[in-house]
Amino acid sequence: MLIPLAAILPAASGGPHTTRKDLKAPQEFQGWPCAAGYAWFFADGKLESCTLSRESPVGEINAPEKSWIALTEEGAPRLVWLPADAMVKGYPSRGGAAEHSYSIALYPNGKLKTIWLSADTAIDGVPCMRAGFIADVFGGGVETDFHENGRLKACKVSADITLQGRSFRRGDHIRLDAAGNVF
Repeated sequence: MLIPLAAILPAASGGPHTTRKDLKAPQEFQGWPCAAGYAWFFADGKLESCTLSRESPVGEINAPEKSWIALTEEGAPRLVWLPADAMVKGYPSRGGAAEHSYSIALYPNGKLKTIWLSADTAIDGVPCMRAGFIADVFGGGVETDFHENGRLKACKVSADITLQGRSFRRGDHIRLDAAGNVF
């Protein structure tokens, strides 16, 4: 499901315990290079979210300049919105929507949790469907999810497939455990 940034701003930026500041020039906060513009801070003064002023590692991904990041209260990366489609850990990931509709979610340890593919892509032998407005609105759930060990957790299949004796048709959702077994 597409989630416009405006719909999640209370949760990701500007929640009840955050403060917005207008940065007149790029600044670093807890090692995060924030661009001029709005940045959000938790009540204790730690950075909650901002636009990156330069390419930076965010968890296990390399986020390009102008990516919007959201952090946990402990300072761990939580979400990234890319300014344009980009490769993320070898997977083509959506980005660039005016309202930052597609986010990358990370586990608290920085490992990749969820991406929205910009092209149909085989992951762990499963043909996963690209994210798009029509596929999401009329089919629901075109995000691609990973387990913390990096294995595919779930996606919508982009082609008919038989895996472990189970048949899936294009558009079906497939779910796998951390060892790669269908359930």
